Amino acid sequence: MNRFFTLRLFVDHSLEADGLVEVSEDQAHYLTQVMRIKPLEEIALFNGREGEWIARTESINRRQVQLRILRLNRLQPAAVELHLFFALLKKDPTDWLIAKATELGVSHFHPMITQYTMAERAKIERWQRIAVEAAEQSQRLNIPQMDEPVPLATVFQTWSPDCPVFLCAEKGQAQSFRSLFETSGHKFAPKGAVMIGPEGGFHQKELDFIASHPFVWAVGLGPRLLRAETAAMAALVSWQLCFGDTLERPAAMLSHPIN
Repeated sequence: MNRFFTLRLFVDHSLEADGLVEVSEDQAHYLTQVMRIKPLEEIALFNGREGEWIARTESINRRQVQLRILRLNRLQPAAVELHLFFALLKKDPTDWLIAKATELGVSHFHPMITQYTMAERAKIERWQRIAVEAAEQSQRLNIPQMDEPVPLATVFQTWSPDCPVFLCAEKGQAQSFRSLFETSGHKFAPKGAVMIGPEGGFHQKELDFIASHPFVWAVGLGPRLLRAETAAMAALVSWQLCFGDTLERPAAMLSHPIN
């Protein structure tokens, strides 16, 4: 039976039985000073490619921890392709958005610069760390991709038209996710993107530009005016309920052993 591990680490190493992994200095500090890991204790490792593996502490000191890989615990699943386009927000809302969107299965983050964007400069490395921590805690086996911010006018230059974009529109005509799912007649593949605007909303010219693309669907999130980070969570949950992987269960809680 697959075991459920609360202590998990993302490592940028190849994972195979009897392999030896030396974690980073920051991870060593976390394991020894925060988690108080003991000799021969087992933890889970994943690298986003080769599933989740059980490892055992081989040697420990404050700046160095070596782990011996024992066995495969979970196979690498097919990842849901779920993108999030978001206008840069202030520090705390952005940090919160990255963490919660990672928990909700976002595979790609696309920060945007819009006319009403009011935020500090992007901190990609910080956001990536937040995403890694959220993935470790939420039992994900992959890490979201984090893009550099780009102007709104360029976000679709290399976009594949077979991936629908759901624009969270505060004004103008829009359908709910449920309505699109039940009545649109369109067979949405299990991939898509959610797009939210800045704290001040999109300018009308920006809305017209976005809506001019045939793969964009305007969606409404109800009668209340939501903060940008709240709108993102509402839209991601709605997308997952209609088109995503919410029918699945945490793999580590299922009784399907790996031979």
